[in-house]
Amino acid sequence: MKLNRRDFIKANAAAAAISAAGLAAPLDRRSVGAVAGLLACVIGLVIWGGAAASFASDTARQLADPSGYVSAVLGEGGGVQEQRRSLR
Repeated sequence: MKLNRRDFIKANAAAAAISAAGLAAPLDRRSVGAVAGLLACVIGLVIWGGAAASFASDTARQLADPSGYVSAVLGEGGGVQEQRRSLR
């Protein structure tokens, strides 16, 4: 649906008439759901903020030092150089 300037002016006039009459516009369910979801996330971060900060710190530490990942994939002491020598 394409809106033109005339539709925008009509919608603006309707909103102005509602506010001038002292009536509240009906709330859209999606908007209320989005705001409620964001508030739930904020409350969750307040309650479990320490755990979230610890998780973020551990993740950053693992990204900065990939040796744990390399040893998990290649095995203990299994570097790329040693594997290449054994294949010759």
